Amino acid sequence: MFKHPNPLGNRKNSLSQGYDKKSSLDASITVSLSSPRMKCSPGAKNLLSIMSILPDGLSDAELLQSKLAIEDILACKAVLLGTSLAYTDNKSRLKCLAPIREYVKQFYPPPIALIQPLTVHYHALLTLHQTYYGTHQMGEIVNQAVLNLGNLHQVLQRTLHRENSCLADAIKCAISFSGCSRIGGHGATVLLDSIPALLPRPSNHQLEALFITEVFFSIFYRPISNPDILIDQGMLHFNHFNDLSLEAKFHLAVGHYHRALKNDPSTALRFFTKAFSLAESCGDGNRQIEALASMAKLAYHTGKYFVALTHARLAQRLGKLHANLYGEAQALWIEGMCCRDIGDYKDAISQLHRSKDALGLCGVAGGHSHHLTMVDEAQVHLLKSEYVEARSILSEIVRAISPQRDPNLYAHSMLNFAEIGVRVGDSKSDVLRHLDAAKMVFQATKDIQSLMACDTILADLHLRDGDLAAAKMLFRLCIRSMSGIYNECVSFCMERLADVTRWGSTQSIAPWAVVYLAHARKSQEKLAVNNAFLFLGDVFLSEADEETAHSLFVVALEGFTALDVHRSRAQCMTRLGDLANKRGDISDAMEFWKAARPLFERSLQGMEVTRIDSRLSRQFKELTIDKRAKADPVKDLSERMRVTSD
Repeated sequence: MFKHPNPLGNRKNSLSQGYDKKSSLDASITVSLSSPRMKCSPGAKNLLSIMSILPDGLSDAELLQSKLAIEDILACKAVLLGTSLAYTDNKSRLKCLAPIREYVKQFYPPPIALIQPLTVHYHALLTLHQTYYGTHQMGEIVNQAVLNLGNLHQVLQRTLHRENSCLADAIKCAISFSGCSRIGGHGATVLLDSIPALLPRPSNHQLEALFITEVFFSIFYRPISNPDILIDQGMLHFNHFNDLSLEAKFHLAVGHYHRALKNDPSTALRFFTKAFSLAESCGDGNRQIEALASMAKLAYHTGKYFVALTHARLAQRLGKLHANLYGEAQALWIEGMCCRDIGDYKDAISQLHRSKDALGLCGVAGGHSHHLTMVDEAQVHLLKSEYVEARSILSEIVRAISPQRDPNLYAHSMLNFAEIGVRVGDSKSDVLRHLDAAKMVFQATKDIQSLMACDTILADLHLRDGDLAAAKMLFRLCIRSMSGIYNECVSFCMERLADVTRWGSTQSIAPWAVVYLAHARKSQEKLAVNNAFLFLGDVFLSEADEETAHSLFVVALEGFTALDVHRSRAQCMTRLGDLANKRGDISDAMEFWKAARPLFERSLQGMEVTRIDSRLSRQFKELTIDKRAKADPVKDLSERMRVTSD
């Protein structure tokens, strides 16, 4: 067949293909916009213009509730559907495809007057979120806000400019939006970055104080370059107006900064105490709950577990009194962490599950707080050496979040993966990969405590791989830096320093077992106390005091059995079996070793399982030879010589 000559040849480059596709699509959209149905419905074109900036679309209820200046809006919706310029998704929300939105946004952008009713509607939604914060009613409000996160960003972005006569309201709305997004686990909004240049002059002191407060609450998502200057500015703003509830919220935000990033627990406590006093004086129960939960968390981190429990339980009672489920969930979470570190693992899991249930009731299941509770649940399993369960929970968290959406939580998950990796014998490269992912986030947010926690895991890796000098240096550095600030980190380091079996020689390490026991008794950590007994038993065993060592191993075994810590129980049983074997009690020795084997398997300790199998195999051969000895003494002697040489 004859073909017309093609000056470009038979090849079509990708650029011309892309251009042709776009041109064809634009032409199709132009035809749809020019259809008789669209020409007869000016409101449909206005609705399409608004839909071009709403990636999340709108439900029928929102179309009506937002009071858009469009007559017979549901009929306009039908026109858009009939011309294929819009569609309804599986949630019955009216939406436009991205290419159509981009085209309409370019050629028919919505004027501010058309957007304004949506701004008012979303501001009302965010106001409801603040009003019913933490209650049963919050659930539906959060669901509606989550369905409109993209819409909120787009609409607010178009209202944050100097020409907007309602700029102050737009800024308040953007601040509220950031809080809603943050609490729901979607991170802080980038809109915060544009606010400083738009703040009114002369100053609107209340608005600026509100903004600074949200900036400090968002510090793990958006680091602050000048925090101390901002704190001073915030304090000065409160001299110009009277809003004790907002002032309490400001003190809470600054307290969290001093606790988490400045490593200054005394200053943090001062701000939290002031926040509680302000909230109490104005009768703001919700702020009182937040202040108590903050004081409880501070006490927990500094190892004052029973002080933390007192604050947390009072916060729970106030939460019930004020029907504040979110506050109650936070207090339950802190109580769960305290129970975990004290060693009451059953209570810890119970309180953490109750916390997740309360979060679900107030509509923030799957958010930051929910996943943070899951991290601590994984930690309980980790402490019990249930590494399979711990990894499973952490994997579930990582699948649900991302480094962009919740960087801090993602980093802590990576840190926990690294800790488990050291304990179960993962390769050095795998452990370092998880550690590097965590460090990258903590360095960006200047989270010194968490960076130090990374160093403790790195030190444990050095110790496992035989770099004793590097391990000892890092452990001691962490203890000096975190004493009185981060008890969990200090306990971790002392535990490793006190475990004499990991260092080869007991001469320089042995005193740490005594120091660790004193530390554990002071903080009343049951697991740490029993670890100390085990390590002291190893010290006495190295000095040939088998009787004292035996007594300490028995006490430790009883403690680990009560706590249901599998790996540590197996370690005690192995030592008791070795002592029984040394005394010639072969039957007792084998019973201890057999009982230890499944516990080592449960805690993924493959090398220990192999050692147990070797012990059992050797003793089985000995028993077999003993039976034969009675029948043939000469053959028995040669068999014993062969086994000994093996």
